Formats: sequence, structure tokens, C-alpha cells
Amino acid sequence: MKRTAIFIFFWLCLQTLLPAQAQLLRIEEAGKYGYINMNGEILITPKYASAFEFSEGLAAVRLTDKFGFIDSTGNWKISPIYDYAKPFKNGQASVWLGSKELLISPNGITSSLPKKSWNEAAEGCSILKSSDGKIGVTNQRGDLILDTIYYQVKWRKDGHYSISKKKIIDGEHLVEIGIADRLGKIIIPVGKYTSITAIGAGWFLVSPKDNSLGEKPRDPNRKKAYGILKLEDCVFRPITDPRFEYIEGKISDGCIRCIFSDADQNNLRYRGFIDTTGQVILANTNYSYAYPFLNGYAFVSKRQDKSRVKKKFLINKKGEILNKINITGIQFKPYVKSGNHNVAVKDYFINEWVIVTTENGIGRINRKGEVQIIKELAGMYSSSLVDQRYLHVLPNRDQPKPHYRSVYDVISGKLLPIRYKMIYQTLYGSKLFFVIDHDQRSAYVDTSGNIIWQQKKTLDRYPYDVSSMFGLTVENQKTHKLGWFYRFWFRKPKISFSFLNFAFTENGRKYKGHNLYLMNPSRDTMVFDAQLSGRLPFKLQAKDANGEWQTINYCKGCDVVFLNGKKYLLPGDFWGYRIPQFKGHVKTEFRIVVSYTKKGEPDVPLEMIKTFQGGINPAQFWRTDFF
Repeated sequence: MKRTAIFIFFWLCLQTLLPAQAQLLRIEEAGKYGYINMNGEILITPKYASAFEFSEGLAAVRLTDKFGFIDSTGNWKISPIYDYAKPFKNGQASVWLGSKELLISPNGITSSLPKKSWNEAAEGCSILKSSDGKIGVTNQRGDLILDTIYYQVKWRKDGHYSISKKKIIDGEHLVEIGIADRLGKIIIPVGKYTSITAIGAGWFLVSPKDNSLGEKPRDPNRKKAYGILKLEDCVFRPITDPRFEYIEGKISDGCIRCIFSDADQNNLRYRGFIDTTGQVILANTNYSYAYPFLNGYAFVSKRQDKSRVKKKFLINKKGEILNKINITGIQFKPYVKSGNHNVAVKDYFINEWVIVTTENGIGRINRKGEVQIIKELAGMYSSSLVDQRYLHVLPNRDQPKPHYRSVYDVISGKLLPIRYKMIYQTLYGSKLFFVIDHDQRSAYVDTSGNIIWQQKKTLDRYPYDVSSMFGLTVENQKTHKLGWFYRFWFRKPKISFSFLNFAFTENGRKYKGHNLYLMNPSRDTMVFDAQLSGRLPFKLQAKDANGEWQTINYCKGCDVVFLNGKKYLLPGDFWGYRIPQFKGHVKTEFRIVVSYTKKGEPDVPLEMIKTFQGGINPAQFWRTDFF
């Protein structure tokens, strides 16, 4: 008995210590990364070239050119042999050897990525595929719980299977849907309804196959009839109101947001609510948007009047407008982060108030519709509300610069110092903020504004690395004129490349870069295809270990804002770009390749090439997903 008591005591102590060990925060000093605890004490000295936040007790880091995983003491738990890695999630992390992605366990055991499939079985069950491609499900004993007769089987988060069959009628492929439980019992037969949409736990919006509700005739111009169905009783509850078009959200506080239309007003679309029986609760032609009902209250937006100001109103389930002062915006998020999950918010009101924006500034409204202006936030506007408590604010654009940011605690009413260039929520957002101070130094501050840790030294210009990749950056979207010397000396289009160490800013940080000039001293107009939302045909390539050229970077865009447009560089003009410096551990040759045609000769493709030396990290050869 005594031994058991001692064991329990030490086990409880261990459980108390584990969360503290897990809450390590990433820091950066002069371009190297390390970790501190929640008290600001450095536990792992900054020495890593790349580092991610700790997740599930491990962090993906890189010392030189390879990634591995360390524990909270800084010891390698998984050796640094991978070209790239991402944090652990649900017991697995993605790692890359070359361009091949693998899954790795905390023990360092790798496995291939599972083949992506539209079919999914419940935990403990397996998908079974017949020789003719039909899908079924077996349990752990191998017993068949869903016959192999389905086109697709998908396990749903609400604890049911979505099952479907495909038919070919008059040459058209039609997919019919049904619902089965975990044991394979058919709850909604396949083909009974043409569409089944989840609107809550065990609740669905369905459309009958025969398009008839069995009651009064519907508008003949309406294509589908709809009703509400609850799996518990499988009773079909018809939506008979002819104004109903479709739902706009899930069940909340017993109500469902919907879109209505009025044939008498040129099919004007507006918002309203129905209940779970399919009956209309509210429908107002002035509602251009509706927020969900929560605990008896909702906000609605009314159509703009001549003032062009969007107005929002607090209403109850009777449709009564409660606020007397105009509201132009509300700060509300339907979900808050809890660990790795989003938790639905059940009430708009925090300490009986909701943060709103009015024509007189930031304020708050209570359940009676009374609006109070928050004096501490005069001359400011809100950007976001985090965890339903912390309001990120910054000065109005008409205020004198610089425009620094702050955080207002909705519950305590405390405003942090207005001195930060950027403010980010940490993984432990209810306790700490990660900020970029007015002097460009990063820091962690608590909710009272106390500095837990602050960076001592920043780099004036950061290296371009695999953890912070971006496309070739346009210096500006202006066209410049060449001097007479260039036009006299050069007769052909050319790329001018400056090896001077210029700095440019991306995502709030200065990077080392080069200047790249695309010049046209010729007498011909250069034509560029601006594909993919304005991407110009500029490529940055590097030689791999086999001596083959690989494209590693693209031009991010230009001022052509439509697909498959054209961009022209006239005679005597040039464009300026910033490109990042590649300073990786693998020395290789780089080149810029620019493709174009001459105006009047669209069928003759031309290229300009400029080569130079540099260094690259292995993952930069293939990690182009950020483009």
C-alpha cells in the first residue's frame, strides 16, 4: 500500500512537470534559433539555422543543411539526416529525403505516405475493394459490415458512413447518396434523396428524389424541394415556404441561417432563419447577411442606404432590433482554438458585452442593445479578436505615423503599450504574445505587458533559407527609362545583374538580395506572357548534383491582374527586381532565364540567360509549394 502511494505521488509530480517542459518557446538571436521556458530562461542556446516550435515533445531543427528532431533538453531524438521536416501532429511528422515525402514516428521509424483516397473507414475498420472496383468495409475480425457494392464510402465525424452508388442514365453519370451507421446498418437508403448535407450532429438537409413534398404545389421554376431530417427518427420535415433557396450555416441555438428569394421583387435574395421543423422563424428582405443565433441573440446586416455605410443590428428571436446606435462592425469569431482543435463559441457576449465598431469609434454592446464607446481606444480601429478576449488594435489611418499596434484585454479593460510593429498569438496565447517591437527586436510579453524575453541582437539582413521562401520580388511596378549611354552602347535586350548586397523587405523582415534589371535598349518591343494571375516568365534555376538545371524560384507577379495577359517592355525602358541571395551549404551554379517574344513575331520564342555562383540547401531544389 505504501509503495502504491509513493508511486502515485511521483506520477502526479511527473504529470505536473510535463506541461511545463512542453511549453518551450522558440527564440532567435542574430539569425540563430533556440528555446526558452515560460519564464524567459534560455534552456536551449540559439545555434540552429532553422527551427520550428515544439510539438508533442519534439522540435524539427537544422544545424547546417539537414533537419532532425530534438527533445526539450536539446538532445537529438531523431538524427539530422533529412532535407526538410515539419512539426509532429497526431503522432506523425512529415520529413523529406530529396523530394520524397515520408512519415516519421517519434521513435524515428519512417513509412511511406498513404495513398490518397476518397474512401475512409472508421477507426478499427478497413476499406475493402472488390475486383470490379466497388467499395465495402470490414471490421477488425475481417467481417464484412458494408457490402462491396458502393462507389464511395466515407467515415464522417458525426459517427456515420456516407455511402454512394454511381449510375449511368442517358449517358450521364449520376451519384446517389445514403447514410449508414458504424455497424453497417443502412439508415438512409442510397437514392432516396438526391442530396444530403450535414447541418449538425445527426441533422441533415435533404432533397427528395421525386422533388415533391406531398403538400401544396411548389413554384414550378424551383428545381429542388428540401426538408430537414434527423437520423434519430428519420422523419422528413419539409420546408414548405416557397421563398426558401438554401441554407447558409449549421444548426445554432435551434435555428438555421438561410437564403431566401422573392419572385415579386425580381428574385431579390435576402437572409433569414428556419427552425429544425423547417418552419420560417425570421425572413426580412432588408437582411443582406445574418450571423447565427447564439443564446437567443444574433446580428444581422441591413442593405446599404444612400450613405453607403454598412449597418449591423442586434436582434432577438422575435426579430426586434435592440440597438439604438448604428453599428458598422462586430468583433466575433465562431470558434476558438483549444489545443489542436477548434471549439464552437456558444455566446456572443463576454462579461455581458460584445466588442463592436461604431461611427464614433470602437465600443461595446450589451444584451439590451446599449452601446458604450471605449475611451481608451479613441482614434484606433480593431483588426482581430483572439480567444474571444484579446483585441488587436492600431491607430486609424488618419492618425500621425508611425502606426504601432497594441492589444486590449476585453475582460480586464487593460491596454498594452502602443509600441509594437507586429503582434502574434503564441501557442499559449492566453498567457503570452510574440511581438516585434518598434526597434525591430522580437520579444515575448505577458498579458500585462511585462517582457518575458527580448531579443538582444537582430540581423540587419537575413539569409534566404528554406524555412522562409518566397518568390522573386518586384522592386516596384513602374517602368523606368534607360539613359542614352545604354541605348547607344547596347543594341540587344539584356539582363543586368548587380552583385552588390542590397536589402529588401518581405513579411516584415529584411533579407539579403541582389538587384536585377531587365533592360530593352533595342528598337523592338519585348512581349511577356503574364500567366497565372500575373506571373511573368522569369525563372531562377540551379544545377543539382547531377549537373542538371532545376527551377527553384519564379517571379511572384506584376501589375497584370488578369489571366493570360500580356506585359510589354518598350524600347528604351527597363524594369527593376530584387532577388534573394542563396547562401546554402551546397555550392553550385545559378542562372536567370527570361522568356519573351518580339512584338510582331509572336511565333519566335526568345530567351535571355544570366549565370552566377552561389550556394543552396538541398530542400530548396524542390520546395516550391509556396509559389
